[in-house]
Parts: sequence; C-alpha cells; structure tokens
Amino acid sequence: MTIRNLRFLFRPRSLAIVGSFGVADSVGAVLLRNLRAGGFAGAIMPVTGDPPAAGALTTYASIGKLPAAPDLTVICTAMADVPRLIAEIGERGGKAVLVASPRRPAASADAERRLRARMLNAARPQLIRILGPASAGLMLPHLGLNASLSHVGVAPGRVAFVSQSATLASAVVDWANARRIGFSCVLHLGNNVDVDLADVLDYLAGDSQTSSIVCHFDAVGNGRKFMSAARAAARNKPVLALRPDGQARQRVPAAAAVYAAALSRAGTLRVASTDNLFEGIEVLARAQPLRGTRLTIIANGTTPARLATDRLMRGGGGLAQLSPQTAATLAASFPVRASAANPIVLAADSPPERYALAIGAALADSASDAVLLIHVPTAFASSSAIAAAVAQTAEGSGRNVLSCWLGGDSVADARRIATAAGVLAYDTPEQAVGVFLGIVQYQRNQELLLQAPPSQATAFVVDLDAARAATAAAVAAGGRRLTGSEAESLLAAYGIGLASASGGDTSAPPSGVRELCLGVAGDAVFGPLILFGQGGLGSATSADLAVALPPLNSVLARELIGRTHVGQSLAGPDRPHEADVEALCLTLMQVSQLITDLEELSELTLDARLTSDSGVLVSHAAVTVTPPGRRRGWRRFAIRPYPKELEERVSWRGSEILLRPIRPDDEIAIGRLVASLDSEDLRHRFFMNLRQLPRAQLARLTHIDYDRQMAFIAVDGQDDAGQTPLGEVRAAINPDNRSAEFAIALRSDLKGRGLGRILTRKIIDYCRGRGIEEICGEIECSNMRMLRLARGVGFALRTLPDESTVEFRLPLQRATPA
Repeated sequence: MTIRNLRFLFRPRSLAIVGSFGVADSVGAVLLRNLRAGGFAGAIMPVTGDPPAAGALTTYASIGKLPAAPDLTVICTAMADVPRLIAEIGERGGKAVLVASPRRPAASADAERRLRARMLNAARPQLIRILGPASAGLMLPHLGLNASLSHVGVAPGRVAFVSQSATLASAVVDWANARRIGFSCVLHLGNNVDVDLADVLDYLAGDSQTSSIVCHFDAVGNGRKFMSAARAAARNKPVLALRPDGQARQRVPAAAAVYAAALSRAGTLRVASTDNLFEGIEVLARAQPLRGTRLTIIANGTTPARLATDRLMRGGGGLAQLSPQTAATLAASFPVRASAANPIVLAADSPPERYALAIGAALADSASDAVLLIHVPTAFASSSAIAAAVAQTAEGSGRNVLSCWLGGDSVADARRIATAAGVLAYDTPEQAVGVFLGIVQYQRNQELLLQAPPSQATAFVVDLDAARAATAAAVAAGGRRLTGSEAESLLAAYGIGLASASGGDTSAPPSGVRELCLGVAGDAVFGPLILFGQGGLGSATSADLAVALPPLNSVLARELIGRTHVGQSLAGPDRPHEADVEALCLTLMQVSQLITDLEELSELTLDARLTSDSGVLVSHAAVTVTPPGRRRGWRRFAIRPYPKELEERVSWRGSEILLRPIRPDDEIAIGRLVASLDSEDLRHRFFMNLRQLPRAQLARLTHIDYDRQMAFIAVDGQDDAGQTPLGEVRAAINPDNRSAEFAIALRSDLKGRGLGRILTRKIIDYCRGRGIEEICGEIECSNMRMLRLARGVGFALRTLPDESTVEFRLPLQRATPA
C-alpha cells in the first residue's frame, strides 16, 4: 500500500484529457464540458483528433506534443488504447491517470487479465497511479475540478465521499445539493486496477480539506491492506461505511457478518441502507464533534417521549441522569403539568421561551451529552417560532441538538429553520433516536479501535512445545483432522478446560448449564476468524453466532460475547454472572492465542458448556490442520497483534529501561514527549514550533499497524500509563520493503547521554530482521547532535545540493559473494 504520487490525483495543478469530443453525449464530451464548467484554475489540455470540439481551448495531436507534463491525465478512449497512452504519459512526465474509458466485456478472463497487466506494466516505470478503468470520475470542489460524468457539480465542504457505484455517487451528489451539503471530494473507484479503496482512505486520512469520510463498497480484495488503511483513517477522523449485506458467499460465517466485524474493529460506523447513508452524511456535515452516549429527551407530549425512550433503550442507549440543580431549575420555571425528569415533558401550551429554557438547562448539565427535542404542532404556539428559539439556544453550545418535528405541512417550516441553523431535524422520534444510537455505536467502535492485543499471552500460560507436538504428525502427513487425543493435548497446552479431564457428564446437559459453540474459520479476504454463539441441538438452526477478527484481548472478547443472545443472557443490572463472562473471555483469548501461535491450524470447532462451578469445559473438539500457506505467521491476520516479542529491557546509566513498540494508548504520552522538547528539537523533528501537536497527528504517530511502520518508545522500568516516554524512534517502511525512512526524538533534557544510540540500534536491528535493505533519511545541517549520532552508528552522509540538508543512508544486508 502506498499513497505515492496520489497528490497528483487529488491536488493536480494541470490536466490533460485524451479522447474524442465531437459527439455531444459521449464520455469525452461530457467530461470536457464538466471540466470547463467547474472553474479549475490550472491548464486544461485536450489531446484529440477533432480540434473544433474543444472550443476555445488549444488542442494537441498527441501526448508527446503537450507543452508541459500534466499532473493528471483523463483518458476517454477505447480500452485497447489505454496501455499505450499510459506509457506515453509516463514518458512525458505525468504521474496520475483517470481512466474513464468503459471496460467492455473481454473475450475471456485471460484477455481481461492481460489487459490489466499491460496497464500496470505501462505505469510501473514512472510510478503512475491509475484510477479506474470505467471510473465515473473525480470531483474536487475546493479546486474547482469536476473531472466526472456527473450531471451536476457539488459545493465545497468537509466530507469526502468514495464509492464503488457510479449511480449511488450520482444520487448522493443530487441529494446533497438539495440540502446545501458540500464535499471535499467525490470519487468513483471504477474497476480499481491500481488505486483502490484502501489507497484512497490512506490519502484522505491526512487530507487537510477532509474532516470526515463516507465510503460505499461491495467487497475488498486485500483484507489486511483495507484494515490497515481504514484503522489509520478512523483514528484521525470519522469514517462511515455503506456495505450492503447482499447474499452470503460462505456458509459459515456469512460475508455480511465478517464485514460487519471488520468495520467495527476498524473504528468505523457501518450503515446498511441508503436512508442511513444520507442521514450519516448529514450528521457528518452538520453535527458537532461526537461526544458521549447520554441523551436528554425534551417533548411536548408524553407519548412521543415514551416512543423515543423505548427506541433508545432497545438500541442500548441511555438517558442522561440530570443533576439535582438542573431538575430544580426546571421545576421552578415550569407549570405543574410539566415534568422536570428525563424525559422532560413540556405542557402543550408551552411558549418558545420555555423550550429554550429546557434545552439550555440540558445543554448546561455535564451529564447530558446530547439533546433531542420532539415537538408536536399545537394551536397554542407557532412551530416556526419554537424552531427559531431552539436554533438560537443550540448555537455555540458545542453539543449536538437533534430535533423531531412530528407532523406534516404544519411543521415543514420549522424543519427548514432548524436545518438551516445546523440543528439536525427528523420526521419521527424513532428516526432521531436511531441517528443518536449510530453516534453511540461509532463511539463504541472507536474504543475497539484502541485495543492492541499482544502477540504473546499474558493472562495464562502456554506450553508451545506441547502444542506443536500435538499437531506435528498431522502437518507431516500433509494436513488432516486431529485425533481425539491429539486435540485434547492441543487444548490442554493452552489451558482450555476439558469435560473429560474434569470427570463431568459429557452427555445431556444438566439444568442451568449453557451450551456454547466456539470456533475458528478462514475467510478468503480477512483471514482467520473467531466464532462464538449458542451450542447444542439448536445451534444448527440458530442465528446466534457472532464473528470477530483475531487477535482478542479481554475487552474484545467481552464485546464479541455481548453480540450474542447467550452472552446477553449473562448480563443483568446486578451482573450476577460476571464470573461466567470472565471465564468465557479467558477461553476466547486462549483460542485467539492458539491460532496466533499455530499457523497450521485451519479450522476449529469446540462444543462446550458453561457452568458456574467449573467455567467453560469442552465436551467435543474438531481440529483440522494444514501445511502453512504463502502467508505465514501474523501475515495471515487482517490485524497484526501488538508485537510483544519485540519488547526489550536494557540497562542505561545505572537503571533499567523498557524499549517497546508504541501502542494506541500512548497518545497522551507522546503528547507529553512533544511538549518536553525545546524549540530547536521541535523544529528538527516535526518542522514546527508547536508544543502541542494536533490530535490527528498524535493519532497517526501512535496508531500504527506494525507492518508499514514501526515505532519504539523508551520508558522507565515501570511503564506507567500516561507517563512521558524518554524518547521514541520510528521507521516508515516503503511498500516494496526495500528501504525505510528513519526519525527519532528524545526528551531535550536527556540529549547526549547515549539514549539516542540505544534507540537507533533498536530500529536498525528490527529493520535488518525484516529484510529491509536500507535505512535512510534527511537531517538539517544545523542538527549537529543528530549528525554525530548518524556517523556514530555507521550512516553514510552526503550534503544535498541545497547545502542546508544532509542525506544519510545505512545498508543493512550484506552482499552475497559472487
């Protein structure tokens, strides 16, 4: 994965368009018309054989005749010509291509693959990025660029929309225009021969024009690449994804469940309908930053308030517990018929001022994260006047105010007033609460995103030698199902309880015992999956099966359990079954560790029982192993475990310090490290003098996938949460795995004490072990300490032509003698 040269696609300064423009409704003519109407300030250079059709623009007979290399070239010719044109664009110096040419059905699958290979081969020498083919185009309103087949343009905004469907993109653009919602980018992927959804997410994650991302897709080709990009993007800004369920492509688990699990772990909010997509876009465009899960409901009728409360509780939301001070304020100001509890029920004849007072009190209460107003039209007060009062009160509050105007024509103007003021407006209480619950689910998914389960067990002991011995004979035989004794030995090596070992009854389950099914299955896109749900006779027909992507820790295991009916039956107001939940979490983590350690394990089904006395006991196990395939170790996973094996304790100046990979929960710690740097160190490391980095940048520094990037921090032996690390070092690995870019930062008061050399050696050893050929980077000539460090560890230095920067390089792999 790489965003190399994508800036020429998303921020072009000049553009060429290749095709025929003589037919009014042809692809070329529509694209050229949209380009000219968009207001793009850069040069537009048509390459065509029919000059009159380009109007006042100067045309060129071939790409080689262009006066300058275009940043972006739009191709509208027959597909057969595309590989040749890409090669010519590369020779002219172009770096990005949008192929709008429709992809005609090939004579055969082999012909299709050959055409794809020819396009990529033509692009490879000059590293040209290709969007398409059959892309309906790209719209960048901030640049006035409309290189699309859209029937209308779009206004500038902060939401990026990326789609695998041209028709859906067209509908979204039309819908947004009617609601005066703008976009930072609208992009149709087409057949993504090169640039795919993961690449686009990677770029948009760091795009300053984009505050949130909405994407639609049916499938992804590389689960690991997608998860890496989606997780990185979701750490920086809200990401909403529409992925239709479609038909299950696998018997167990269904593709829909797998994608739902993947999107949750990626920290995104998944929607499953066009209605939800439109609602989500509006929330992202108009809402305040998302915060908290507690809702205050204000209504001028008891029944609408109850309907909203019922929907909130069914969806797992919660009412805000308003403070006594808020309740007293409301009680003193309201007539007897009004209720000051939550929901706050106003009298039918309440004037606009009373609505404003109630909303203001709720917004001022720290326990209230958002407010929902439900208004039913009455003969006593103008709905429009109430909407104006609501809008004025909500302005500048910093919290989300949702509104429901329950009725028809009588409240149409009120909806318009609320929407124009940035107050989210809906037709029904259930719809409004559904949007709020989406916000709640998004925040829960963000918590999942922060989890970094380790590669090595910490909560239990594993006998890895015994586990490998249990599978050795089956692997040597080319793969097979383990025998009963082999399976028992394997489970025992991970401490998984066996009913036979406990002497328990393995036939009919006694009363009060819950039957469970735990398992491991493989997915062609996302790799190994962990399954959990109801077991026993009803499991064959039960829909009570949840899917999770490994690895798991206790938080992720608990979330997986909570998505099943059997798991929900263990929850309660007094948590009477907490010990049972903990036992289940432990077993799921043991299964997760098992597939982390043993790449040969391909399928696992455990029939188990949960008892309050003995915990989880496996009554039957079916385990299948196969020789490891091309993807070995953690590369089988869509999410790499936190590499605990890379932790190292070293001596430094008479004390012990811990060198470990960075974790998502280090965001505060890295912020403190940045704040500890003096102005010179800040400028050398981050090229700025800000002592507080933007949260988005801190997120990018701490949430890495341990594949494309590795970062180590040095902490004292205690490794307390939230402490200031002593220093950090990182390597950004190029996609070809041949080179890595190096950066380091130390607390300014610790410079010159040898810590920089320790951290540098750590990252060098890691990169060498990864097979990376070279570490490189650039240093300002004035950074004398860094220059001395680079020389001391063996980097070769070269002053660049600007004479202000020094390039440093260190070969890592010894050349093999001829």
